[in-house]
Amino acid sequence: SEAELVEQALDDRRERARTEAMVLRAADATDLWSDYSITSALSGKTYRVALRGFERGQSYCSCPDFRKNTLGTCKHILHALEKVEKRFPKSVRQKPCVPKGLAVHLSYGEDLELRMIVPDNLPDSAKALVRPIEDRAITDLRDLLSRIRRLEASGHDVLLYPDAEEYINDALMREGLRATTDEIRQDPATHPLRRTLLATELLPYQMDGIAFAAGTGRAILADDMGLGKTIQGIGVAELLAREAGISRVLIVCPASLKAQWRLEIERFSKRECRLVIGGAKDRAKQYESPSFFTICNYEQVVRDINAIEAAPWDLIILDEGQRIKNWEAKTSRVIKGLRSRFALVLSGTPLENRLDDLFSIVEFIDDRRLGPAFRFFNRYR
Repeated sequence: SEAELVEQALDDRRERARTEAMVLRAADATDLWSDYSITSALSGKTYRVALRGFERGQSYCSCPDFRKNTLGTCKHILHALEKVEKRFPKSVRQKPCVPKGLAVHLSYGEDLELRMIVPDNLPDSAKALVRPIEDRAITDLRDLLSRIRRLEASGHDVLLYPDAEEYINDALMREGLRATTDEIRQDPATHPLRRTLLATELLPYQMDGIAFAAGTGRAILADDMGLGKTIQGIGVAELLAREAGISRVLIVCPASLKAQWRLEIERFSKRECRLVIGGAKDRAKQYESPSFFTICNYEQVVRDINAIEAAPWDLIILDEGQRIKNWEAKTSRVIKGLRSRFALVLSGTPLENRLDDLFSIVEFIDDRRLGPAFRFFNRYR
């Protein structure tokens, strides 16, 4: 049953919280309901944990599993709660977390929801402004920003958590992009960008594919071999440069295709391109290059992950995206950990042998689209 499935997933995370070595550090050691940093001894990665209560859904963690598992908790939160239970007396643990001020955050349940935290001691004038959006999912982002401006103008600060701010900015940007891309898709055959976007005349379906991917922001183009996926990838980058101001694109492809990508970029685009080559030290510096396009292969991503993560990528393009079809393989895990505002997967075969193939590729594009792995595989495999 669904309840048994969820309990099994929670038990798995409880076990890892108990057995895996982690280091917990408090931002304020005197306050139970504080922010913490937690470092995994296994991966060496550090995440931010905000403890707000002992119930699922009350706390927050910046780790990928918390973002996509829909459980409202993760091994890091469970580990932190176990540690603070030993550090603080029962009298302190029984006191609920009291909001110190107005804040906007994301709720990571079955649905991703934007919500506002409202303190009890808010003056009546401010309560009137927040009442229409209190205790509910916020969907009208422009209305939210208008209310925040009015609250701040009247002397009430509003904390916008980083993930909520990123969510709002991305949603508003995609809204603006869609106005342009929807216009292109209405009649791609006659749109002037077919002849001016790149240094060649695009075919109507290529212009439509470019507009689809740019308007979606994170997409898969699964055209058959020979239909021009590479030129569409270059076109997506160019359209996003014009409409969204992107300036850093990472292309990950098989080693045998790196030179071909560079040739097509030089042929169809005026943008600067860098091919990542050489030894480990030389490669690390190349990712820092201000070139518009940076091209590396899948094996290099695994070896150079620290240098790649340190660079701010606007768009990541995966060519032959079926290379990450094995969702448990190290290469897949590393690549799916990369962050960028926009993402594009090019593949003629996103589903080859098993449903797992498609799940893994979609997870790179949107790790909540198909739900958590434990629920997806139980339902469909």
